[in-house]
Amino acid sequence: MRIHSGDSRFRPLRGVVVVVVCFVISLLYMVYHGHDHVMVDWEVSEDHHTSTREILVRYASDRADLNTKEVISLPTPSVASLRKSRALSDAVNAMRCMILPGCYPDVRCGDGSEPMKLPQGKTWEQHSFCTDDLAASSDKRQVQKEKCLVYSFGVHDSTEWEQKVAREFGCDVFAFDPTSDFESNVAPGVTFHKLGLQGVGVDVSKTHSSLYSALDPAKLRSLGDIRRMLGHENRQVDVLRLDCEGCEWGVLKQLACSDDSRMVDQLMVEMHFQKNLGIATDDDLLIAADAITCLEEKRWGLVSMEFSGCDPIDADYIPSMLKLIKRDFLYMLLYATFRRIPVEEQLYKENDHTFTQRFKENQVYTMKT
Repeated sequence: MRIHSGDSRFRPLRGVVVVVVCFVISLLYMVYHGHDHVMVDWEVSEDHHTSTREILVRYASDRADLNTKEVISLPTPSVASLRKSRALSDAVNAMRCMILPGCYPDVRCGDGSEPMKLPQGKTWEQHSFCTDDLAASSDKRQVQKEKCLVYSFGVHDSTEWEQKVAREFGCDVFAFDPTSDFESNVAPGVTFHKLGLQGVGVDVSKTHSSLYSALDPAKLRSLGDIRRMLGHENRQVDVLRLDCEGCEWGVLKQLACSDDSRMVDQLMVEMHFQKNLGIATDDDLLIAADAITCLEEKRWGLVSMEFSGCDPIDADYIPSMLKLIKRDFLYMLLYATFRRIPVEEQLYKENDHTFTQRFKENQVYTMKT
């Protein structure tokens, strides 16, 4: 049926339509005049695609001329930046998986025992590790007329732990710190070197707590250089302890992402997440995530994980790291002990997802932006 404009039956409907149209026009007029109309000229990206888009950007209400058209240039997100964004997303998830109980593979000590702590005067620095594994290694090496070998980096002002290890397990213990001044022969079985560790990627000379002195780059060495200097290329390191204020991520990546990790049986690591303690940029975060991923790939199981705290003066984080650190853990430090799992031991339960699959598929923890 055709509708004639003069048909009285449809006059009320026509009135409603007119009112609605007028309302929409008024609304569009107010929206337009409440914003600047900005023409954005997008630059050529790595993909060699160009486009011009119009966007509405709300400016402050006191802007003089709200009708001014302004042309600005913005880069189109490049392939490289998109890849890095995805890599950062994976990195945050990898670090979360490390912290989240049940995500990174948990293991027991070699004989099935629980990790233990050696009592120290500074109780907040007590750190669990597989003492029975070290004792068994010591007994085995004595039969071979050798001694167990322990490296401890970052002793600061005390070698109490190192002396107890030498005394109780009969190990050769080597203590290191580029900011300390101990005699070379600190105690029976304990030798001190005024050296620090330099790992891959992270400039450790710029990494230190605000409470400590800056590091002298001339006193930094790689773990491989130190082993060669001491003539230990062919000796197994029973325990490698890292409390080096941020050097741990580059050192762990260099160690775990190579075959050198086979030369170490246990890792005791104080993990830092703060800006001035090793993760000052997104690139540092990628290095830390690489270290964690390589540890899992090289069959390092988590024996112990204990939360501790940093001084509030050091509690400053990059934005990407704030996606990982919960508000309740803004002063977080993490004491983690890893044990290298022999091939004959099972790292995962049957049909269980691997660590890498877990965080990449977001099956355990989905990153929220």
